[in-house]
Amino acid sequence: MWRSALNRDPELEELFASGPHREVVELLQASRPAQPPLDPYFRNHLRMKLMAEARRSISPRSQPRWFAWPRTPLLATAAAAAAVVLTVGVYHALHQAPTAVAVVPPGIGLIRTAEPIRIAFTGPVDKNAVAQSVRIEPATLYTTRWDGQTLVIIPLHPLASNTGYTVKLVPQTAPAPNTVAATAAPPVVVRFVTTPAAVSPVVPPSFRSDNLTFVGEISIADPGAVTSASWTPDGQALIVTRTVAEAVTLGPSPSAATLPPVVPEVWSMTPQGTLVRRLATRATLPAVAPDGRHLAFWRQDRPDQSSLWVSAFEDDGTHATQIATVGGLPNRPATWVGSDRLAYGDAGTLRLVDLQGTPPPLTVAITPGAAAAAINDGRFLATATADGAAIFDVASGQSKVVSAGAATTFAWSSDGRLAFILSAASGPQLWVAAPDGLKQLAASRSGDRWSDISWSPDSSSLLVASRGASTDAQPSAFFVNADGSGKPVPFAAQDREYTTPRWSPDGGSIVFLRGDETGRARLWVATVRIGELSPADAAQLDAVHVVTRFLDARQRGNLADAQAELGPQALATYQNGNLPLVTAPGDPYIARSYVFGVQLVSPDQFLVTVRIVLADPKTHQEIQFFEEHLTVVRHGERFLIDAVQPGITTIIGQGPSVVSVQVQSAPPHQQVTVKFDADLAAATVSRESIYLRDSSGQRTDPTDFQFDPNTRTVTIMAKLHQGRYTLVVTTGVTDVNGHAAAQEYDYTVVIGSGND
Repeated sequence: MWRSALNRDPELEELFASGPHREVVELLQASRPAQPPLDPYFRNHLRMKLMAEARRSISPRSQPRWFAWPRTPLLATAAAAAAVVLTVGVYHALHQAPTAVAVVPPGIGLIRTAEPIRIAFTGPVDKNAVAQSVRIEPATLYTTRWDGQTLVIIPLHPLASNTGYTVKLVPQTAPAPNTVAATAAPPVVVRFVTTPAAVSPVVPPSFRSDNLTFVGEISIADPGAVTSASWTPDGQALIVTRTVAEAVTLGPSPSAATLPPVVPEVWSMTPQGTLVRRLATRATLPAVAPDGRHLAFWRQDRPDQSSLWVSAFEDDGTHATQIATVGGLPNRPATWVGSDRLAYGDAGTLRLVDLQGTPPPLTVAITPGAAAAAINDGRFLATATADGAAIFDVASGQSKVVSAGAATTFAWSSDGRLAFILSAASGPQLWVAAPDGLKQLAASRSGDRWSDISWSPDSSSLLVASRGASTDAQPSAFFVNADGSGKPVPFAAQDREYTTPRWSPDGGSIVFLRGDETGRARLWVATVRIGELSPADAAQLDAVHVVTRFLDARQRGNLADAQAELGPQALATYQNGNLPLVTAPGDPYIARSYVFGVQLVSPDQFLVTVRIVLADPKTHQEIQFFEEHLTVVRHGERFLIDAVQPGITTIIGQGPSVVSVQVQSAPPHQQVTVKFDADLAAATVSRESIYLRDSSGQRTDPTDFQFDPNTRTVTIMAKLHQGRYTLVVTTGVTDVNGHAAAQEYDYTVVIGSGND
């Protein structure tokens, strides 16, 4: 109580009064900074000085008569003893691992899923010991680096949304002089929650050019800081090339030293502009494999030679493998052919090579410097030959010329169509080749120059980079429908520059470069919004809005507002006591809640699953969550929650958990997407450990089953008819630390009349 009273800081307590922040405040109040080790003879020297001071203080001295009562030596001895205790306490404190830490920025409530975790220490620490002691729950693969006294923890994959994370540090100090062994400090615990994910629409939106609205744009990097940018396959991060000054060791005459050389590096960056981690140094023209596991890049060995390298995406490039060499400096990234081979231009030849550097037998004679593009599964490769735009079957080596003329740019859609640009006398032409034939989408009559092509996520439109015919013309961009309907639609303002635009995998953002008044390129991100929602998506927004109000009222403890969103049957279910709407004083309280999944039953009915997270009222730590399945039905002009069914209850911290389930119609199939909070052991994720069963208990064979470790996502495609099914996640699924889920997870999948 005495120490707590001394350490109280009323200003901190007023600023951070809410439960989730109290733990950080208490940690700051109880912590002491670390200092460098003291002189090994300090303790003996201090003891001698203190004893001398004690002897001096009890020696007889003349005193004024009005203070002439006897002075006991006990007070002086106690003062000396107190000084010894205090100093020894400081001595021991200085030889313990420091625990004064704070999340940067202090009091943070939410962390973006793609951001690194930053933990600042207030004094010197054994950095290696601290970094090696890091433990993250849910299980997360990561790397670390130090930024001064700040430990930067970089997850190898973006964190899961709507998830509470715990980071524990158990630092060990090196044995100090005159000590027997290192001292273990108490664990430092930092807790945070990641930002919520947007609720996915039950009907995938259309990205047709006439249904897109430009919202705005923002610069995310300083001028000249980034020279190129592209999206990772999952759309969670950008891969950028930047130039940095290389560290050099100065000679004996620093004044005569030249400026350090500037070298290119490849980094990952969040869409908000935060540099996350370095992926390779002395590297340029990066390309990420479709599965997100490897990075390819070029290095210039000498003026007349460059080499192609491959590294694991989670690496920093130090363990990269050289797989090919070419003369000169390439003008474009290597092309991934699937996720296990690369194609690259070598003068007038297109060569293939695998990740071990072994060249497959296929080589293609191409137009020198020609572009190339491969379909995602790696079966087909498109490039420019002397005969025109050609598609090659990678397995057989057979080729087909799809159009005569000089082709300059190629891009494959997600559904297997090839877009390319042909040069014509009157200007460029945009074509699309599909199994059912060839179609021209657009043609320039003014001599414009078209360069880059980027497909929309649903393959319904393309974004094309354009530049006017004059040498000083400014780059711009436009949308065009992939079926050839309508006219090209300008992207944003035509009086602004849009160089190398790249559409994000989710369709909501476009990254591009723009020069400033000094001529240096600057990285920008534009936001695109779907203009018109389908009737089902509009109804979904209304239904989810009702559920969100309902959850907010429960978290505030406002019983009347929560009941206002309920129909009679749902209200009766909560009032019978089995499902309390609000928590009682002293019981675990609702720390947060969110919409877990939405399913379309009919145009006026949705099944909305919510997850409610409870926290301990004393420690304010999240301890468990439970789910409720809400049937939300339209009544006249508004939706009400008509019925409620209790779902699973789970103790937090016991193996991997499902954080969201999404069910979408993809005729003639249904797509079930399952996201997890932990990095999973890939060998445990299979059709046997995660599956669907029908109402009779029989397993439903999926037509496709995919696991993406980068996003911790399992995607199941199956032909499901109207009725109820159960998604089953067994305890056979384990995280990368070998921990299995505490219990089987079941989730009801409803295929209604709206999505059969």
